[in-house]
Amino acid sequence: MSQLIEEMSEMWGQQFQELNHLERLWMIQQIANNLCESSDGDDVVCYQVEDALLRINELNTRDKLNLIQALINQVINPS
Repeated sequence: MSQLIEEMSEMWGQQFQELNHLERLWMIQQIANNLCESSDGDDVVCYQVEDALLRINELNTRDKLNLIQALINQVINPS
């Protein structure tokens, strides 16, 4: 485990339970932005993905969180 993760775990708990909901979402967003910025550049975002995100407010909160989880699962374990 990296020193940063250890420090974060000490500050906010092993499961980051001491962070509030907004802080967790903000961290997810910032980490995702960092990963996008450091991508190799071969991938592009197609217009269908952009169009789907324009409609994201059609989803309720639970569906949005499930979508985030499904996308993260595919990033971790691409099929």
